Amino acid sequence: AEQVSPPPPIGAGHAETPKWTYDITSAVKTKFMGNWVDIYPLGRTRIVLKRTNEAFNIITPTTRINNIIVGRTWMDSFGELKVCNLTTGASAVIKFKECGLLGGGRWEVSGEILNAAGEPRMSLRGKWNEKVEVTRPAGGGTETLWTKLPMPTDDNPYGFTEFTRACNLMSTAPPGLLASDSRLRPDRVALEEGANAEAGAAKHALEEMQRAERRRRDAAGTTWTPRWFVKSSNAELHDLEKDIGTDVWEIKPEYRESLTRRLAEKNGAGAGAASVDDETPPAATVAAGFGIAPAAAAAAAA
Repeated sequence: AEQVSPPPPIGAGHAETPKWTYDITSAVKTKFMGNWVDIYPLGRTRIVLKRTNEAFNIITPTTRINNIIVGRTWMDSFGELKVCNLTTGASAVIKFKECGLLGGGRWEVSGEILNAAGEPRMSLRGKWNEKVEVTRPAGGGTETLWTKLPMPTDDNPYGFTEFTRACNLMSTAPPGLLASDSRLRPDRVALEEGANAEAGAAKHALEEMQRAERRRRDAAGTTWTPRWFVKSSNAELHDLEKDIGTDVWEIKPEYRESLTRRLAEKNGAGAGAASVDDETPPAATVAAGFGIAPAAAAAAAA
């Protein structure tokens, strides 16, 4: 992932496994309302399943940050989350309920999964911070689709879930990380460990490096350009993606070439000897970072 535009910021990201690809161009529109600010998502999120070649588009709900001037700051998400199968026409529309007075309705979600003809096939209901249940029509019964894992019981000052912790762990990181990967940032590591003064100093040092780099560019008369992403001049857009409010940014082919080269150098095998898919961590390794039993990991990988 990379910030591809200065303020107003636009982010772009790409992820890939042997089973799917994920591409996102992320921007926002904000509306200041006094003691709160509403954040409206812009951009495009595209997921492609390699086995079936199905493409999915995701549109996320609005986020509100409350009490930004007075009171305890807290966030709420409300509106519709839409997931559209651009290949078959099926879709899911999940409604996030806005928090009411005294916290009524907070975290509640409900919605339906529709076929290409717009006919309901399943209904969903629950709380996005607890669990979500799915009900099938015509007496098909109700089953739990997703349940939140227990929160860590040890020291956890930032309220991280086990999933968030695993995203930060180097033990679950794939080989060949870019030097700019956030898992390698000393300020982030120090902050997570509670060393606030050290984190502040490291962050200041990084910012000074950025300012020095900008001064060098200004002196040389050069313009900054993203390293790994390029603005698409002819992005493939589905009809549902035409009004996304921003340009689409795509990963450069040079990224895969760079990753393959760095993996080969890390393995000492010479250029071109490793591929992205070859270096995908085994299920057992990933599972260990999430605290999942090896048997469950093997079943998930099958």
